[in-house]
Amino acid sequence: MGSLQFEHEFENKPLDFEEFRRQGHLIIDFIANYYKNAEKYPIRSQVEPGYLRKRMPESAPYSPEPIETILQDDEEHIIPGITHWQSPNYFAYFPSSGSTASFLGEMLCSGFNVVGFNWVSSQAATELENIVTDWLGEMLNLPKSFLFSGNGGGVLQGTTCEAILCTLTGSLLQETKLLEKSEEKTLGSLLFMGSIKLIETIKSDIEDGLVPLFLCATIGTIGIEAVDPLQLLCEVSASSTLFKHENDDNEKQKKSNEETETLLEKINASGKACMSHAIVGGMYVIRFAVGASLTDEKHVVRAWKAVQQNLVAILSSNPM
Repeated sequence: MGSLQFEHEFENKPLDFEEFRRQGHLIIDFIANYYKNAEKYPIRSQVEPGYLRKRMPESAPYSPEPIETILQDDEEHIIPGITHWQSPNYFAYFPSSGSTASFLGEMLCSGFNVVGFNWVSSQAATELENIVTDWLGEMLNLPKSFLFSGNGGGVLQGTTCEAILCTLTGSLLQETKLLEKSEEKTLGSLLFMGSIKLIETIKSDIEDGLVPLFLCATIGTIGIEAVDPLQLLCEVSASSTLFKHENDDNEKQKKSNEETETLLEKINASGKACMSHAIVGGMYVIRFAVGASLTDEKHVVRAWKAVQQNLVAILSSNPM
């Protein structure tokens, strides 16, 4: 890895086409080998926090390095610090969104590098998104009114969080009384709600049998660059029941949760599989997500055996 060097001047030029082709082939080979050998790496990274800073130079490189050196750095310094979502034995959180097909598609997208914020900026990008979104809607058997071809339509979100936020926002906009007011009045009532007004509004909503759900503070709105008093609003939210969570587990549930947590720790420590957890209704549960592109039946069977073996060991050491 390089660091600042001032021995000579460097003229920044883009790669010529043949050198671009050569380096592209090297990167494709590198990633293909990574996919081929993904199962051989430890599923979870074995490094300690801060490991990479010790290996990196103190300053950015002044001159470019050969692609061969960069790929060697990736092999020696980056791959050891990766939790391998592409591993066929990775079952944590949710299935990896990556695949060899999607990687090649990303190459095309990056190569064209269009900015499709409206039809004029990139006609094909806009129309292709409409078409593919309609395909998805038809596969889900959505009503015609949900499709672009039926005067509906939507967007492809990048993450679940984005989709949930859009859904929440759409629901609130549809149900709130603010829709009945003018845009100017709506903006004014939202943008200039101070902490005292917020407390009064929350109290009034609760008294009316409503459930305070969502507080959105802004830093620089598009219309008038308004900035909300974040600290005051956060203090109000923290002191109210807006985001309060209570857990009333009994002793039996606590013991079960502890055993399940121990089970998960043993499974992940074994290196045979990697899973994650969630809390559902106060119950600690193991998330076993199957669907990564490199995972097949043998990996699922092997992971399930790891669950059974570790569970038997835990129950044997802690008889009822």
